[in-house]
Amino acid sequence: MPAWKIIPAITYGNTVVFKPATSTPHTGLLFCEILHEAGLPDGVVNYISGSGANVGDALIANPNIQGVSFTGSSEVGLQIYQRVAQREKFVKLQLELGGKNSMIVLEDAEMERALEDALIACFTNCGQRCTATSRIILEKKIANKFTEMFVERVQKLKVGNGLEEDVEIGPVSDKKQYETIVKYLQIGQDEGAEILCGGRVLTDGKYEKGYFIEPTVFGKVNPDMRISTEEIFGPVVCLITVNDFLEAIDVANNVPYGLAASIYTNNQKKANLFLDRIEAGMAHVNSPTVQNEIGMPFGGIKKSGFGPKENGKTNIEFYTEVKSIYIKYL
Repeated sequence: MPAWKIIPAITYGNTVVFKPATSTPHTGLLFCEILHEAGLPDGVVNYISGSGANVGDALIANPNIQGVSFTGSSEVGLQIYQRVAQREKFVKLQLELGGKNSMIVLEDAEMERALEDALIACFTNCGQRCTATSRIILEKKIANKFTEMFVERVQKLKVGNGLEEDVEIGPVSDKKQYETIVKYLQIGQDEGAEILCGGRVLTDGKYEKGYFIEPTVFGKVNPDMRISTEEIFGPVVCLITVNDFLEAIDVANNVPYGLAASIYTNNQKKANLFLDRIEAGMAHVNSPTVQNEIGMPFGGIKKSGFGPKENGKTNIEFYTEVKSIYIKYL
């Protein structure tokens, strides 16, 4: 993510102040050290760490800052939007925010591909990706079969130290996120959803140093439940059954977010209709929501994004200004 923002910024002649997420300062510092070792002049990319409430607010308020590009939660993004709007001088703003991304599986889908891609989309990086799939919407005729096969595969995922080669699910990022996920596990059960697998926190033995949560699948999920409409940002996925394709589109759009969505089908007409009607900045047909080409615009709509998209030609809109020049030759 820092590379997506910083490289275009300096390519178009800007200098950058980079503040990584509070929980990942060292990774950001290593990235800046690489740029320095590559020969980037001093002062072009400037690193600073600290909390958003202190360092972030100071950066936004600084009159020398001409543009703010933020990746994070929709709630914090809205706060940044409000603070930028209060400045005396107009400032460019780019927000890449949360998601409640859906994967629609129709009865004519290639089941094996859908199952394998669902594991990748739901649980890579422990589900802590803004584009991770957190809702799988199943057409009624294949719902039971898909559910049975998916749960069987999720139960085989190995949880442990992410530095070990055979581990597929590592710990969640920090205590705060761990507590948020645990809270939603309880909310889901209180709402009447059923945990089909997972749902436990792991604390004993090799799990005592880290925030480990089993990959969790909820069944009997109503589209209006909180676990179905609010971003959890962890290894938790909801299975929702619908009667047909059009209902699947309605359910997919029934959230305040609009980052990414996918559909699995061999019906090209339905795929095209999905691409037209889905309320998402990035749409996939027979591929997972977490796959994104670096040259394509990245970002969402509704509560998932604001301003020019990241990557691709849309970067020019954010990191440059248009100047109209008129010359009359004598």
